[in-house]
Amino acid sequence: MLTNVCVTNGQDSPGKVVLLSPTAEHERYQSVDALRGLALFGVLLVNLQTEFRVSIFGFYASFHSHGGRLNVATDYAIAFLLESKSFTIFSFLFGVGMAIFFDRARCLGRKRACALLLRRLAVLAVFGVLHMLIWNGDILLLYALAGLLTFPALLVGPRVSLGLALAVALPCLVGAPLPGFPSQATMLRLGAAATSVYGSAGLREIVVFRCQETYLYILPLLLGSLPRVLALILTGMASYRLGLVVDRPRHAKRYLAVALVGLAIGCCARSLELLAVTSQPLARFASTFASVPFALGYVALFFWASADQQRRPLVNVFAPIGRMALSNYLFQSVLLGFVFFGYGLGLFGRLGSAPVAVGGIVLYSVQVLVSRAWLERFRFGPLEWLWRSLTWGRAQPFRRNPSSLAAARRS
Repeated sequence: MLTNVCVTNGQDSPGKVVLLSPTAEHERYQSVDALRGLALFGVLLVNLQTEFRVSIFGFYASFHSHGGRLNVATDYAIAFLLESKSFTIFSFLFGVGMAIFFDRARCLGRKRACALLLRRLAVLAVFGVLHMLIWNGDILLLYALAGLLTFPALLVGPRVSLGLALAVALPCLVGAPLPGFPSQATMLRLGAAATSVYGSAGLREIVVFRCQETYLYILPLLLGSLPRVLALILTGMASYRLGLVVDRPRHAKRYLAVALVGLAIGCCARSLELLAVTSQPLARFASTFASVPFALGYVALFFWASADQQRRPLVNVFAPIGRMALSNYLFQSVLLGFVFFGYGLGLFGRLGSAPVAVGGIVLYSVQVLVSRAWLERFRFGPLEWLWRSLTWGRAQPFRRNPSSLAAARRS
């Protein structure tokens, strides 16, 4: 992952600086890459349904935009199994990634490690701002801000980080699950306006409308979700440093217990939310307790599965797309923007959820194959390479050498 950095396993080692080439395949945390790749699948399907196929405000104002049993079943399946869960998993993994990066860089000195991490977050923020010009569902800018607010927790112990996570999460338990959302009438109006503009307008009109929509309505949503993201990032940092992410065989029974409890709570709360159509307070209460236990149950179930050597080859199928998550995520925005917006095919608001979900599965499958082929020849995805190069202030090695290419093909 890093160039010219010593690895200290989270401990300062003055005078023991070891220069490294980019992390070799066997040194990477394949399970983290694979989990990130699976989470990207959920993000893709949710984004397709709620922000590319229709407006996010139109979606929440009118859950079923198209009739038919397959469309309705798809709406419920994505809402029940994926909505908010993949975003939660990505937030947790972002904290894991921050801890991995900082601990690898720490032997260069605490100040140097902090400076590198802050530069890394600044580059991510620039990516996020540029991404918002393409699509206003961006989460990169939010993660950059959340990383800036949480990185001091890397200077303290993991148990302190967990305490901070709990302190930040407690206000979420008594707040609205979707803070910042406008009224039902406003969402219907915004949904109709978005359908008209995104479905038929040109690029200039779409960019102007997107900027207005982002400033007035999207940013409040992102800021409203910030406390929950902060808590999840802190939890990810602490989990990595406590060995819960790396030493999986040792914690297999704990993973299974957390998975069963988390999925049971999440399933019950999500079912209650979807069924409580006539009780807004009840639906709000259920939503508050649904996504995080559900998502962490997914995480624990995945780590339990990957702890078994026999299941690892199947799990690691998703590692390449996870290693290229940034490139794949932004490529999805560019491609889907062309498919759905007026400057391209203009399919915004015209398709039901079932055919769009099938298209998402096909796109993800292609990205899995392309990512594997790409990483047989290159060390990083294109945007991952750019991110690392800008972080370190120099171009990183990009192409694989012939020996590593042959080893990758044999694996």
